[in-house]
Amino acid sequence: MSGLGGTNNLRGNHPGQFIDKSNLIFQLEYRHTFNRLFSDEFSRHGIVYWIGAGTIFDNISNINKAIFNTGFGYRYRLQPQINLRLDIGFGSNNFGIYTGLNEAF
Repeated sequence: MSGLGGTNNLRGNHPGQFIDKSNLIFQLEYRHTFNRLFSDEFSRHGIVYWIGAGTIFDNISNINKAIFNTGFGYRYRLQPQINLRLDIGFGSNNFGIYTGLNEAF
């Protein structure tokens, strides 16, 4: 079974809310790392913004309506390639707050 929502796809929709045999997901995320003040070096702080859409279906001829989400988050670099993340996602009549290491995808 495939689902939409949770910590890694279409954040803001609760996991288990949209489940079927297959899914199709599109997500676009912008990531920005701030520069240190008065320097050309990157700081440890960053932000993200994303939008996404997806659908679930049992076969390709029976695709359900699209489910959307959007959200934003904060990133703190612990080490190179390792970020602590805090995200707030808004989905279909839901929202969620997510934490974790590294990026959602």
